[in-house]
Amino acid sequence: MIRPSLSVNFEKTGCPGILITSAEVEFLLAEAKSKGWNVSGTTEEHYHNGIRASMKMMNKYFGATISDAEIEEYILNHPLSDNPRECINYEAWILHLTNPAEGWANLRRSDYPALADRTKLPIRGDFPHEDQNMQTPTRLKYPNIENEYNKVHFNEAIQRLGGSDDWHHRNWWDVNEQNFMDIEKIKNPKKL
Repeated sequence: MIRPSLSVNFEKTGCPGILITSAEVEFLLAEAKSKGWNVSGTTEEHYHNGIRASMKMMNKYFGATISDAEIEEYILNHPLSDNPRECINYEAWILHLTNPAEGWANLRRSDYPALADRTKLPIRGDFPHEDQNMQTPTRLKYPNIENEYNKVHFNEAIQRLGGSDDWHHRNWWDVNEQNFMDIEKIKNPKKL
């Protein structure tokens, strides 16, 4: 498995980029409202606004040609279910296809969308692997240079992780089991 990391271009000071979009803000507001937090508007309004902003951003920055009518049709065909967090974070996952690190962070935070349990899928020979552990990573490894510049604290942190800088070792706050899809649904997509 390839280790998740920040894009080198994103780390350059002269490179313009988007840190948070209005679509992401709307999805976060929708989730907050669905939890009963004191947020103006309704969960549905923020969810719909997030979808609209996400698709309009695709049009503006990524060459998509999604019409307003198509956006409204999509919203009509993708209402909130009895599990609004799942719907909201599924749409956030789609939004973050252009920012994989943020998508991964939101997946870890929300546990949605449910993904395939990669440990039950065959390892493809044509995919580069840095690590044979096919579990979904739960944390970033420390930068390689950290051991050189901060050796004492680096070694202390590694010991707290069980002796290795394992990107599958959970952070202290990560207490929920990962949310996986039923593998049979993946093998038989018609059942989805």
